[in-house]
Amino acid sequence: MEELIEIGLIVISVVFIMSVIYRLTPYKQWRPKKPILAFFPKYIANYTIAKEQVTTNLAGMGFVENSNKPGLFSRGKIYGDFSAKLIQLHVDINDVDKQLKVYAPIMGVFFDTGDLWKVIDDAINDSES
Repeated sequence: MEELIEIGLIVISVVFIMSVIYRLTPYKQWRPKKPILAFFPKYIANYTIAKEQVTTNLAGMGFVENSNKPGLFSRGKIYGDFSAKLIQLHVDINDVDKQLKVYAPIMGVFFDTGDLWKVIDDAINDSES
């Protein structure tokens, strides 16, 4: 029983430390080429399409705008699994600089094989063209 408690504490400590590292890691500039593997992915990207099209694209992916913070969109649940489609993500749109940031607000994302990259790609590229 003590071994189980020790293993549990180690797992919780590792997740906590990795989450702190994720928060301290700077945003990575989004590139048009899909990454093979990116560690601690928090992306920042510039967009050239209209903000309305970006918000429409985000809504199509299940993101909902926060009623208390305009420009902040969320998707997923804290208790979701490790699937990129179910983890909680935030997209913060800065219309002045025409930039958006994608990040996990609670627990960090430790690596990306292109799923988070795809969220930005789908958000900032006009699907009608």
